[in-house]
Amino acid sequence: MDFSKILLVLKREYLTRVRTKSFILSTLLTPLGFVAMMGIVIYLTVSDGDVINSVGVIDETGVLFENLQEQNPARYFDVSNISTDSVRSEVLSGNLDGYIILSDANIDNTVEPTLVYGGSGGISFIESVESDIRGVLREERLARSNVSEEIRAIFETKYNIDSIKLTEKGEEEDNAVLGAVFGFILGLLIFIGVFGYGAVLMRSVIEEKTSRIVEVIASSVKPIELMLGKLFGICLLAITQFGIWIISYISLSVAAAPIAAIYMDAQLKNLPPEAVEASAGFDPSRLEAFVVDPTIFLYFFVFFIIGFLIYAGIFAAIGAAVDSEQDTQQFMLPVMVPIMLAYFLNLRVMENPDATVSVVASLFPLTAPINMISRIAATNVPFWQIALSLLLMIGTFIGLMWLAAKIYRVGILMYGKKPSYKELAKWIRQG
Repeated sequence: MDFSKILLVLKREYLTRVRTKSFILSTLLTPLGFVAMMGIVIYLTVSDGDVINSVGVIDETGVLFENLQEQNPARYFDVSNISTDSVRSEVLSGNLDGYIILSDANIDNTVEPTLVYGGSGGISFIESVESDIRGVLREERLARSNVSEEIRAIFETKYNIDSIKLTEKGEEEDNAVLGAVFGFILGLLIFIGVFGYGAVLMRSVIEEKTSRIVEVIASSVKPIELMLGKLFGICLLAITQFGIWIISYISLSVAAAPIAAIYMDAQLKNLPPEAVEASAGFDPSRLEAFVVDPTIFLYFFVFFIIGFLIYAGIFAAIGAAVDSEQDTQQFMLPVMVPIMLAYFLNLRVMENPDATVSVVASLFPLTAPINMISRIAATNVPFWQIALSLLLMIGTFIGLMWLAAKIYRVGILMYGKKPSYKELAKWIRQG
């Protein structure tokens, strides 16, 4: 094997693609798109929206409606002097979004109040009305029980929990929840990178094969050297793009987090009570205080590179075995099942990184690239598990590369015939 020829193919593959307009635009615009997306998410999180749903209240107690109007005067309307049938007609005609009947039985908690609505408003509408009703019923029940103001204050107090992650060195790291979310995002990036760049590699092999360029190249470069050169060239391309994105993320986070925290703090002060209650437990200053351990990015690149190499060999072998992208579908299932499984398991890892399923997923070589990085960001993973995961992944890469090289060597010069799994097994035995 001539490593100089592998390097030559690598340089050609890398330089050809890194200069394309699509690569440059996607590399530069993706961080801006990420900032725009985060801005939209923050706005939607703290915005109470511009739609105010109207609710008619039939107050049989004579005291609850006034308290509801204090909660949200623009939403609640007294319809106690109108018959129930007339109120239902108002809802059906769209003049009211819904109505609710309140009685002493609701205060005594023997009967639950029922909101009758026309279907508009969605879950947030129902939850906000439920929050308002719960509050006024609690207040009235406390008042009728002659409870002191101190007891009332205890009932109204909302307790939140701050999570702090204790590292192996005994240091405290704030925002453990944000760390878990960040780990999920890193795992998602590896999923996108492995699948996306693997598909790029597969299309590249197919294009060169169908255009017969590979016949010219194969006259001076061995198939295994060509495959390795293309594989490492695309991998270097991915590292370049992810490196730029991560540097952009760090720079933009440092600049934008304080601004976002100030904006969210100001917006929360202007929200109605039910929206503030829904946002209870979120401290905008956490955005500014969230600090990422730099070693997580080192682990990210290590697991991405090995994970990409594992799957890229398979993608290259599939590309060499077929004559068009349509023909790849029959071979994609063995690739898609583990990578999609890792994606869905990533949600479980984020919620409970120390569960048995999460540990197994982070050690299994075909899911480890995505799931281990999420565990590292969310919890203290023993070093032996990280080392074992890497060793298993490297061993899997060597084995799959051996199989892929045999398929690639035969398939790259085969035309006009759609191979089956039986045919691929024959190529492996012949190789």
